[in-house]
Amino acid sequence: MGGISGAQNNVDLMFDLSVKQRGLPVHKFVELIATHPAERFNIPQKGELAVSKDADIILVDPNQSYTVKREDLYYKNKHSAYEGRKIDCRVTKTIVRGHVVFDLEKGIQGEPIGKLISSK
Repeated sequence: MGGISGAQNNVDLMFDLSVKQRGLPVHKFVELIATHPAERFNIPQKGELAVSKDADIILVDPNQSYTVKREDLYYKNKHSAYEGRKIDCRVTKTIVRGHVVFDLEKGIQGEPIGKLISSK
């Protein structure tokens, strides 16, 4: 996958900096990374766990730490502004529309299932 350099580590880095280091309540963190973007970009099926919404979930283990290494990057261009940085939590699983697409132990799962979302 191509991707945006650094995107792979954004959720765990933001969780570490905002929740763990600065005490932001977890529900506010969820609003910042899920609810508000869904509202801002008018994506009504995203942003919260509720009946009729997509089952998009990120599981974060606040007790795992890791250092960002080039060889662990999943995207095509193996460079990151976070390379060498220690992050004190870790995304362990990502679920999109009810399907596991990433598992820390197994890596990226299956074929991409993302959908193009248009403003039209």
